[in-house]
Amino acid sequence: MFRSFLLRLFSQTSFFFLLGLSICSGAMAQQNYSSQSILQKAVNSLGTSLTSIKTPNLPQKQWIDQMEFRTEFNELDLVQQEYTFRMRFKNDKLRQQQNKLFEMQLNQIANESRLSRDDQAAAYYEGIVDWYFVQKKQPLYSKKVKLIEDKNKLEMALFRDDENLNFNDVLKVNDRLKEIKTDLYALTNDRLNIFTQFSIKDTSAVLSDGNWIGVEQIKNVIAKIDMAFDSHPDLGIQKDRIALLNQEYVVEQNDVDNIFDFAQIKYKIDDELPIQRELSFGVSIVIPYKQVDQASLTKIEIEKLEEQIKQNDIIQSLQSELNAERTELMQLIDKHSFLKNLFVEENLELLKKEYLASDQLAPVPLLNLELMIIDRKIELLEVEEEIYQQYINTLDNIDALRLENNVNYLDQNLAPIR
Repeated sequence: MFRSFLLRLFSQTSFFFLLGLSICSGAMAQQNYSSQSILQKAVNSLGTSLTSIKTPNLPQKQWIDQMEFRTEFNELDLVQQEYTFRMRFKNDKLRQQQNKLFEMQLNQIANESRLSRDDQAAAYYEGIVDWYFVQKKQPLYSKKVKLIEDKNKLEMALFRDDENLNFNDVLKVNDRLKEIKTDLYALTNDRLNIFTQFSIKDTSAVLSDGNWIGVEQIKNVIAKIDMAFDSHPDLGIQKDRIALLNQEYVVEQNDVDNIFDFAQIKYKIDDELPIQRELSFGVSIVIPYKQVDQASLTKIEIEKLEEQIKQNDIIQSLQSELNAERTELMQLIDKHSFLKNLFVEENLELLKKEYLASDQLAPVPLLNLELMIIDRKIELLEVEEEIYQQYINTLDNIDALRLENNVNYLDQNLAPIR
């Protein structure tokens, strides 16, 4: 009778506990968030914080480089004075190449400034993953606390009723209850910290798992990540540097004498000559002789070679790092798959049904079985959480998470953020 009463008490307690969880879940569903909405908010926040770089004006097209006015006296005789007006011309091709170089330099400065800004994409992704698993684990830990409390009451009642029972068993249950309550408290604090990070005031808010990327989809994303190397910021900056050196080379090649040097008008006062004879026009055409500075060109070629070597080093470093991260991730996925299959083979739910139908039904073994089922679920969730954390870490290490890339890597379709 006593055991039957305790079993009914346990069944009723569990029912009301699960009912309470269901009601709480309904209340929490009042305000839903998603990885998409959080990342969109992050993009908007980033957009308002960025400031544009003020760029200087580039030299405009000008034909004339210099204008000169000269006057000469013949034997200090003002009557025989000469006036010369001369215009020197620019090498416009050189100007165009220099302007192109300036534009490339400004673009490089802007790109490096943009990429140096920490857009905190990884922090947003990590916060979303933390919220997702806190939300999954909290109900399990709450149920676990309730079950251990019930088990503690049963152990105490059985200890009072049976002198052969060891009081250390009661103490172990109490110690375990303390640990689980501490874990639940930590989860609750983590949830509040996440809300603070995302500026969410409604503590009943929930994270929707609609379109949440699955473990198998993560494998596909990581398998294709090699293609993202071309758009890696470090490689982009390196390519900019090589392109700059190429342009410097072109500028150096065009830095030669301008063939059309100058044009001039000369007026010589001479009362004995008509005005047509007093005026003269002239031009200066330079015979190309100045050679390109080969030393400067060689120096640029050496610098370009150094940058190309750095580019290859970056690619090898990224590939090596990706291989290591990918190996670790695949090991976690394999572990998750192993545990999942193991728990399916174990089939504790079926064992529970068979035990409930048996004649040897007792509250404490039933509680232990319930706790085992919850522990299996928590263990699987913790490995799954490691997978998502490693997934985010892998993407972050190759700089794929930047919000400007406009990809939601937690969406099963890798949807654009905006």
